[in-house]
Amino acid sequence: MPFGSGSVVSAVTLADFDPGGGGSCALADAGAIAAASAASPIAVVRTLRLIPAGSQNTPSGPSARRPLFFYDLGSPYAWLSAERIDSLVAVRPLWVPVLLGGIFKATGRGSWAETDARADGIAEIERRAAQRGLASPVWPSPWPNNGLYAMRVAAALDSREFALSAFRVHFTRGLALSEPENVDLAAQEVGQTPFLHKDRLRANTDRALELGVFGVPTVVVGDQVFWGDDRLEEAASVLEQQL
Repeated sequence: MPFGSGSVVSAVTLADFDPGGGGSCALADAGAIAAASAASPIAVVRTLRLIPAGSQNTPSGPSARRPLFFYDLGSPYAWLSAERIDSLVAVRPLWVPVLLGGIFKATGRGSWAETDARADGIAEIERRAAQRGLASPVWPSPWPNNGLYAMRVAAALDSREFALSAFRVHFTRGLALSEPENVDLAAQEVGQTPFLHKDRLRANTDRALELGVFGVPTVVVGDQVFWGDDRLEEAASVLEQQL
């Protein structure tokens, strides 16, 4: 798997959700439909890095030109993107928390962090962090870990500030987000009270699948889907041309 995309499963899948969904937020509509049956073949998913989003799923109205930033707090590549995306794009994106384990389940994929590519991937993340002047990563133990609680909180709070705080707790302080107290700490440090919204997380994840998202970080700009920390500049360029 190309390290440019890189993301890790949160050790849970859609099977961990109760059936149904329907929370509301910037992206997820009530009754969002899972697209697992339309998942691309694994060989295509592993190599295709810019794919069209279905026109029927493209946002309309005043928010149509706002990019969508899909993330899971268990992904160090999503952390790298989160640290810079707002400064790269001309229009502040909507941050959309999804359950990467659910996306992997639907698309038949898995995490590079659980393969022989793990050491090289970690080295690449550390290289990028140093190059960008970020704090040196401190890897939580275990990692990957179960991020279901963390992502339900992220969906409930629907907050860029919480997401950044949680990413930093996870990858710069090495505090595993599989432990609820570490998730709660991330929320408290930005003045927020953690609570859960499992239906909204499910709806976000279903919506991401509808749009063609198959990993994180992913940025959707209009009808184009950009997968990978190393595709942010391209996504920003496309957005600039659409304004």
